[in-house]
Amino acid sequence: MIPFCFKQVGGDIDPSFAFTTTLAEYVGIRLRENLSFFLGEWFLDQRQGMPYWRFILGQKYDAGIVDRVFRKGALATVGVATVDKLITKFDRKSRTLSVPTFQCTLVDGSTITQDQLGGVFILDLT
Repeated sequence: MIPFCFKQVGGDIDPSFAFTTTLAEYVGIRLRENLSFFLGEWFLDQRQGMPYWRFILGQKYDAGIVDRVFRKGALATVGVATVDKLITKFDRKSRTLSVPTFQCTLVDGSTITQDQLGGVFILDLT
């Protein structure tokens, strides 16, 4: 059985309230949500989320740590089996951290790439 959630348009729930129909569509939505969710942000369970404040924001940039944080966040997403490609890039001048290259394999054997996630994930560090 494929898990489902409401389809999204531009990060908001689709006004037609249609459900996702494929695992790739479901995982794409959940990946964007999980990678945008800060640890401690949800008042009902402050253990959920990405530890951006602990390891990335306000810290000296360490590519190995940043890659591990993003990889762990992606692997914690329901439906993701492996993270095949993950490249992060830090631009010191604009103080932005981006994930320009990403690919993962899902539990059904299909893959999701950066393009299917709706573009480059960017974290503004200013």
